[in-house]
Amino acid sequence: MPSQPLAFLIFVLALVSRCHAVVSEVQATFFIQESSITALELSRPLAMDPDASKTRTYSGQFTGTLGLDLDSLIPKNFTFTGGNIEGSGYTLDFSAFVRYGDGSEINSYFFRTTGIGDAPSPTKFTPTTLTPPGIVGDDGFLTIFQQRLFGESGILVTGRSVRGVLQNRTITNYEATATSFPFPGPAKLTLESISRTRTSQRLRAILEIEVDDLEVIDLPGANTSLLDTQMVFSERGTITARTSMITVPTAYGRWASKYKLGDPDPETLNSFGIAYGMLFALDLPVTTGALPVSIVKTSTGPLAKISLPETGLGLPMSVQYKRKLSDPTWLTLPKSYYRDGPTSLDPGATGEPRVGFPNRATGFIRFVVDIPAD
Repeated sequence: MPSQPLAFLIFVLALVSRCHAVVSEVQATFFIQESSITALELSRPLAMDPDASKTRTYSGQFTGTLGLDLDSLIPKNFTFTGGNIEGSGYTLDFSAFVRYGDGSEINSYFFRTTGIGDAPSPTKFTPTTLTPPGIVGDDGFLTIFQQRLFGESGILVTGRSVRGVLQNRTITNYEATATSFPFPGPAKLTLESISRTRTSQRLRAILEIEVDDLEVIDLPGANTSLLDTQMVFSERGTITARTSMITVPTAYGRWASKYKLGDPDPETLNSFGIAYGMLFALDLPVTTGALPVSIVKTSTGPLAKISLPETGLGLPMSVQYKRKLSDPTWLTLPKSYYRDGPTSLDPGATGEPRVGFPNRATGFIRFVVDIPAD
């Protein structure tokens, strides 16, 4: 019976992510963008068009802890940890005729302003996560009921005057009274990839808060119809906050860091002649002296078997074959020879996939993957 020489020449040529999730906490500072402008409107309940309208700008910065899946770059949770969102001061006012109980109509003045006196003052809010960590859905939206805005500083005054006589005003002083508000609308967190090397990736986090606030305000005072003691306030727009660059390790970078290798070329060999990239792909220690490959004898000939990590194969593998080592070219082994299915060497695969030999029961096999340029 002829001998059956087998050689497993394993080359590491491509870096991709591990397929099991690795969630890491990243501290980030968000800066509110100049484009954060909302539209304000104030009107009476039955008004077809707003009686008063203006825009409001937002500024400031806040911090948060981002729970990030380092492999998929998908945010899993987010918790506010400090800072504030500052809205510019505004005054909305208009005059309208108010109908009294005796049928007379008297011109009145309606207003809402963020201050007392001639100059409205800005308002600061502190975004807060009530029950950390704040869950981020698969669509990137924060779980709103976990988030609140707490008034930190500023004053909100609402009221009206009739015949030049100021009625009772409603005054909220955020510094004097702890006041919290629901988030003004949906908030979505996304990640933008900036650049990548084999050991690290740079990205930016973006939080967009959709402001969609509608409030019916009951005004103080008496001797008028119900509709004349109410105003409708609305604010709509988007508050956008972005981080500076965030640097996180790739899966290969985490493996290299675990063994204090710095930024090694994946084709570098360890002291036993095994490439770092292959050790990473199989989730093996850097000191590994032999790879988990073996021969399985069957009635139809030998099979080559490789043991994959429980965490999933870190690189996509393929198989190449030679009848004799002196042959000039390695031939790609068709996946029909993959005894455990065509996807048995795909990223994330586990178990002990086996491959057969074409035509004859002798030859040489190697497992191969490709490495794209950084």
